[in-house]
Amino acid sequence: MIKHIYLYTCVCLTFLTASVSWVEAQPHRGTFRLEHRVLREVGDSVELSLLLHLYARPLQECQSMWITPVLTAGDEAVCFPYIEITGRERSRANRRWQKTRRPGTGIEWPGISVALSASTDTLIRYRATVAWCGWMDDAELLLEEEFRECAGDRRLHTYSFDLRVEPASRDPYPVSPQVDFVPVEVADGLWQKHGEAFLDFRVNETVIDPSFGRNAAELDSIRRVMEVIRRYPGAEITSLSVTGYASPEGTYISNEKLARERAFAVEEYLRRHYDLSRHLFRVQYVAEDWDRLRRLVEESRMEHRYEMLQIIDRVGIFEGRELLLMKLDGGRPYRELLRDLFPRLRRVEYRIDFTLGHHPGALSGQSLPALPGGERDEELWRFLSELYPAEVAARVNLAALYLNRGDLRGAAALLDPVAEDPRAFNNLGVWYLLREDTDTAEQYFLRAAERGVQEATHNLEEIRRKREDEQRREKYTRRK
Repeated sequence: MIKHIYLYTCVCLTFLTASVSWVEAQPHRGTFRLEHRVLREVGDSVELSLLLHLYARPLQECQSMWITPVLTAGDEAVCFPYIEITGRERSRANRRWQKTRRPGTGIEWPGISVALSASTDTLIRYRATVAWCGWMDDAELLLEEEFRECAGDRRLHTYSFDLRVEPASRDPYPVSPQVDFVPVEVADGLWQKHGEAFLDFRVNETVIDPSFGRNAAELDSIRRVMEVIRRYPGAEITSLSVTGYASPEGTYISNEKLARERAFAVEEYLRRHYDLSRHLFRVQYVAEDWDRLRRLVEESRMEHRYEMLQIIDRVGIFEGRELLLMKLDGGRPYRELLRDLFPRLRRVEYRIDFTLGHHPGALSGQSLPALPGGERDEELWRFLSELYPAEVAARVNLAALYLNRGDLRGAAALLDPVAEDPRAFNNLGVWYLLREDTDTAEQYFLRAAERGVQEATHNLEEIRRKREDEQRREKYTRRK
């Protein structure tokens, strides 16, 4: 008797490897009828509910019948706890054996054990669960029916019922992408903002007239910078550098005077309008800006630009450089300089150094600093993106905050201009993923992952889960 019951420890494997080969699964006919059957996903499990109507039939006292629900798909299979139906003698023997068994034997007991009456029908209510696995979406339910004779002989039938797992009812998979905050270099020193203004002055005047020429627009650009800085809580201007420039036409002395007066005019304007102390200013001037002129000539498509570059490089300022330019090709190239390039030299450049109170940091060239604890400070990144509109880091990090709160329109306005910059790839992928464009999002995440962005690896896994969920939902829809 002990040997007979112990055989169940291998019965499921035996059924799946041997019994199915003995007889192919077939529609049920015979000893029982299924009054009710439900196979569904519940949480992280698959639940099977059955109501079996067993027909009255002679069953010898020492016989038993085992019914094992099996979930199978391809090479995968799992057995639910089996139902044991016995005659009265076999039932009494089983109970005696259970009382005397040794602990820790690893014997698996039936989910339900029923002692059958040979004269009346019997209803068996069965419910059991197994852990859910992905392959179960394509699985079907088989019932293995095994008769065990008194002498130990066995007869096996395998029945199919065309019953599939019903997926749990739920909303589409809610993706949880991770945005990336761009790491940037930190430099010692203060924050800096560079700019330039092309101001016009009336003849023999050195005071800035906002209504004259293009001054209104040029002064507006300076005002916007000053107002952005002064509006940020804790911002403090520590110094202002102002440098005036003049173009080479005319005498060096007169050009020096023009450059100096332009620089001091801007200093006076800023001190008067923003109540700034004189000791904050450092004023410089360059009489003739040959360095910028050379760059402009080199970048131009002027007919004699190579000859002009040779003159600028080989002839000193006080050795007739301008005169040689004026004589080149009858003066035609020089007139082009006067008309097209010299106006771009007459300007004032400024640099504002400032601190941000609880956000110490610095700008090194065109790099934004990384601020401890400040990467998710929306007010900071909004300020930086406004002050440095061309800076990728400020735009990408502010867009990250917008994406976190679902502001796709605001994020798009920030990311579109820098879509080709690798630092924006992950957050662009998040934007497309939130718009349910998984294909485009995947391409951006792959490119970001190649650069070592850890958030992109997480987001690729989110896409995998999203697609897996969509496939399951589509499969269930077709099945219905």
